[in-house]
Amino acid sequence: MKNNFTLLTFKENKRGVLLMFLLVLLAFLETWAIDKNVTKKEEENRRLLPPPTPTVTVTPPSGANCYSVLTASGCNAGNSVYWYRDNGAYYYNFGATINVSQLAPVFLSAKCYDSSTGTFGTASTEYKIVPANYTEITPNSTQVLCTASSTVLFNASSATSGLSYQWKNYGSNIASATNASYTATASGNYSVQVSSASCTYNSGSVQVTNALTPVISNSFGGSCGSKTLNLNVYNVSGGTFQWKLNNTNISGANSSSYSVAATTFGTYTVEYTFNGCTTTSLPFVYAQPTLTLTPAVSPACDAMLTASGLNCSGFYVYKYNPTTTTWDYASYSSNPYTFPVGTTPSDYRVSCESSYCADVASNTVTAIPTNYTTITPVNPTVCGSSTLLTANSAFTGLSYQWKLNNSDISGANSSTYTATASGDYTVTTTSGACSFTSGISSVNLISPPSPPTSITSNPSTAVNPNTSVSLTASACGSGETFKWEDNSTLNPRTVTSSSTTTYSVKCVQGSCESTTSTSTTVNVLPTITVTSPTPTNICSNNGTSIPVTFTTTGSFTGNFTVMLIKTTSQCNQPQTSTIVSATTATSPVSLVLPTDIAPTSSVSCNVIAYKIEITNTSNLGAITSNSYTVTVNPRPIITVSLSGTCGSQTATFSTQTLPSGTFQWKKDGVNVGTSNTGTSSTYNTAIAGNYTVDYTDNLCTTTSAASSFVQNNAPTIALTPAVSPSCNSTLTATGCTGSVNWYKNTVGTTWVYQGSGNSHTFQVSTNPSDYRATCYLNSCESVLSNVVKATPNNFTEITPSSASICSVGGSILLNASSASSGLSYQWRLSNSNISGANSSTYTATTSGTYSVVVTNGSCSFTSGTVQVSSVTAPTINISSSVNSPATIINGQSLTLTANGCSGGTIAWSTGSTTSSITVTPSSTTNYTFTCTKTPCVVTSSAFVVNVNPLLPPEITSSAESTCSGTSVTLTGTCQSGSTISWNTTPVQTTSVITVSPSVTTNYVATCTAGSVTSNNNITISVFDGVITSLASGDWTTPATWSCNCIPASCNDVIVDSGHTVIIPQNLTGKLQNLTVRGSIDIKNLSTMKMK
Repeated sequence: MKNNFTLLTFKENKRGVLLMFLLVLLAFLETWAIDKNVTKKEEENRRLLPPPTPTVTVTPPSGANCYSVLTASGCNAGNSVYWYRDNGAYYYNFGATINVSQLAPVFLSAKCYDSSTGTFGTASTEYKIVPANYTEITPNSTQVLCTASSTVLFNASSATSGLSYQWKNYGSNIASATNASYTATASGNYSVQVSSASCTYNSGSVQVTNALTPVISNSFGGSCGSKTLNLNVYNVSGGTFQWKLNNTNISGANSSSYSVAATTFGTYTVEYTFNGCTTTSLPFVYAQPTLTLTPAVSPACDAMLTASGLNCSGFYVYKYNPTTTTWDYASYSSNPYTFPVGTTPSDYRVSCESSYCADVASNTVTAIPTNYTTITPVNPTVCGSSTLLTANSAFTGLSYQWKLNNSDISGANSSTYTATASGDYTVTTTSGACSFTSGISSVNLISPPSPPTSITSNPSTAVNPNTSVSLTASACGSGETFKWEDNSTLNPRTVTSSSTTTYSVKCVQGSCESTTSTSTTVNVLPTITVTSPTPTNICSNNGTSIPVTFTTTGSFTGNFTVMLIKTTSQCNQPQTSTIVSATTATSPVSLVLPTDIAPTSSVSCNVIAYKIEITNTSNLGAITSNSYTVTVNPRPIITVSLSGTCGSQTATFSTQTLPSGTFQWKKDGVNVGTSNTGTSSTYNTAIAGNYTVDYTDNLCTTTSAASSFVQNNAPTIALTPAVSPSCNSTLTATGCTGSVNWYKNTVGTTWVYQGSGNSHTFQVSTNPSDYRATCYLNSCESVLSNVVKATPNNFTEITPSSASICSVGGSILLNASSASSGLSYQWRLSNSNISGANSSTYTATTSGTYSVVVTNGSCSFTSGTVQVSSVTAPTINISSSVNSPATIINGQSLTLTANGCSGGTIAWSTGSTTSSITVTPSSTTNYTFTCTKTPCVVTSSAFVVNVNPLLPPEITSSAESTCSGTSVTLTGTCQSGSTISWNTTPVQTTSVITVSPSVTTNYVATCTAGSVTSNNNITISVFDGVITSLASGDWTTPATWSCNCIPASCNDVIVDSGHTVIIPQNLTGKLQNLTVRGSIDIKNLSTMKMK
């Protein structure tokens, strides 16, 4: 007979307490009524004999039956059967026949129980009950992966054959891992699921871990001057250590920490060996901090210090104090540090330490104030009415404002200023929003004294060499002294000289002297000696000349005249003279006597006398040299006459009448025709060339000067471009023995006459021009010559890199191209000079009309203009499929769209070039894109995508324990943006699922976002037998019950003697039957129903 017991719902009042008492009493009476049905004899036997030892029959799993059936027989009538595991240590189940479906082998035995006496019989033999398809996995080595190439081989061992295998890691299937063994190459929790036709078994799991890699932390110790670097491994213990510097073992460094002088720089690592595995830490690179300076650039007025190699997130900034020669604390900053430099250049260092210590400080950088400018000269005292002040700065693109005594000087806006008044001068330089005022240069201007008004010489006339002359200068001002050209201060002074000399004198007051001097010249008479020419009797042959040399002692001053006087002894030729004028002359001076004498009659003129006379025009008197006679024999003189038409003429060469002799004509030095004897000779030819005639008389043979005959063809012209300091180009013609006429092309085929002459010098105008020439000879003008293009001196053209610039940060390069070298440049915008734009190139940042003026010496050229236009920069931004700032979970994707770049090209920071991209970042990432829309290149602001980790699902269940086949509702919650799946068959993908396990089952829920997964599991215990309390405790605590689970609707529950079970508040439950041998404590609002 079964006991039926129902727990009702109670209120916390007096009637509730009374009702609870009545229910307990009813339970006692029902138990008593059952027991009194036993006969007295049976009762006596029970008391005399203990219950027997049962016999256990085990039916292992087979076929579709996936559990073992245990049957106990041999107990007395009315006895109950209790099953125990592990040699009777723990209660297992209740009933004569039980089904055993365990996750692991269990050792079970049975006992007979007599409830009338409350005694147990002796336990049966203990049996090992093995689950269907029971399998164990065995690793072949320690479960620690030492290196990236380490593996662990698992073997699945089972007494059952014909199994299929599926290996798992953390409960998830491993793809293609379906053999009886599996090689693990990564850390994880490994198990295997084995299956036969109808039974599935999940093995226990084995954990595989990676060998721990040591992690190095660092700190500084010691005091300044003896600082130490302290390295420590904080994440591992046990094992052995070996520290290394630059990959070399450090002797004796074998503990988990290592200290070294803070100035020992290098790369530190540590090897850690434990359980046969050796791993090496990531390198710790320790270097002296490196500090770099980014000078201030307009419009920003602050400089920036950037430190690398620091082992701290922020750093302390120290500034050198030249007064105390110490490094003083300036600031604490994150990296980088932006700051105004001040008014003078300053030295900076940084350190991770809060008090300055050179051991761990960075290098020194010098920060210069924005637009830093100095004035030279500094505090000048100047003898004169003005001095030039120069503003010196390494910065470019500055504007200037000079000040006198702290007041602006109107119009003083260049890098130099001519100071005309004494006072304190400064200059303020400005670039964008940044301004700087220089230090003071105090200018002291002193007016120079006037020089003496005159110098008196005694004697005042020319003197012979080395004669003493007294020089007296007129008086200087009060307090002034004299300063002669040789720094003499005497007045009067006595001088001597072997040649004419100029003397000068100034007045001096302190360090200031006259800006001009007063001069006088002492004239010294020269001495002339003329040397005899050699020979004195010659043939006049091919322009042979006679050198006559005269020398002078002393030198001339002023203008003087040298006269070569020639007189003939025959032919009654008039006296002729050659005069050479100069402002100075030196000794010796050479003159050349002409020897190609042309007589005016048929009489031979062969005796000529020469003498030299020098007359000085500075009242030194006339000085006449000695003279010599030179006899010159005449040479033949050729005349030529032409006949015929222009371009095909015949020449007749003739000589003058000479004393009888022999004549031989030559063309280009080669005899032509036959020689003849007589007093003259002629030769006719139509062949162009240089013709001469040899004339032989009794004295000698002389050769005439060459006479050329050419057909009048067009000349060949060449251009010599202008070279500084000349601004003129020169055209020269060859191949014309007549007159050269020059022509210039103006428009089309029109050639305009420019003048005549063998050369033509001119200044080319603003554009290149073509030139040609003709030869005019013998009343005939040839055809036009070749064409020569003349380019203007310093001709320059501007080549722009682009026709337009971007309105934001845009620029183009203008290049001045010229074939000339050594040019200076001045760029102009809208016909106004651009300050500082003086190179062959200029980077234009604004629109407008640009030109360049190029100069070489005194020659200047202005180029044509180039028009530069401005293009408005596009306004761009990034939008996304998720609001900004975008937040996703790891594995989730989102779409980013580049806006505002219509008509341009897009380049994302990821490398993509489409207008929209889909990204799946695994960590928080900044995205930008660059829009190129010629000529603009604009980069967007960063779009931040925050990435949160994918968390495992939260799992709740409607019951933690249930009966075989009873439904349980499982609820899994994943983060928004991810999906859920369950390890059910088939796989379910809803958040809420209903399962009806027949055995205790582990359910795994997996959250998936893209390729990233995260899982969690819950175990639903299934127990269909009798459950007995093992101790007092809470109804919902598994440890209270023999099944280590919470009683379900299919269970018979026994609260054993001496045990008190608490039914907690608000609990609602069901069960088959409840037997209370101890007591229960029912809390408010609890309901327990029994079938």
